[in-house]
Amino acid sequence: MSFEFARYERASTDNGGPAAGARALMGYTLARWGFATSMGVYVARPVRGGSSLSHHAEGRALDIGIPTRSGGRAADSEKGREIVDALGPHGRRLGIDHLIYDRTIWSRRSPAGRRYTGVHPHFDHIHL
Repeated sequence: MSFEFARYERASTDNGGPAAGARALMGYTLARWGFATSMGVYVARPVRGGSSLSHHAEGRALDIGIPTRSGGRAADSEKGREIVDALGPHGRRLGIDHLIYDRTIWSRRSPAGRRYTGVHPHFDHIHL
């Protein structure tokens, strides 16, 4: 399966709320995958563990909640990968510049995925 992503653009402005495209993609995702939940779009904050502005502050990042296993300590990889595998091939067209799930990040630079070492392992949600 081949993933394609939009060009990465750093966040630079707190837009005060979710972008229309982010709201639409969240709505589609929740309607398509009944097990998914919204963990939000807009949050005015820096990247966790860093000082640069988060894409959430621009209202263009989604956090899609995924069921977990082992009492919340492990990813339900089957369900999470179902969404990743469905959206990844259309990332460029949808304006997605990266996906993070279960300690893996997919992007234009790493379309096959690479280990994600950020503060949160993203085992309970997909960040896109």
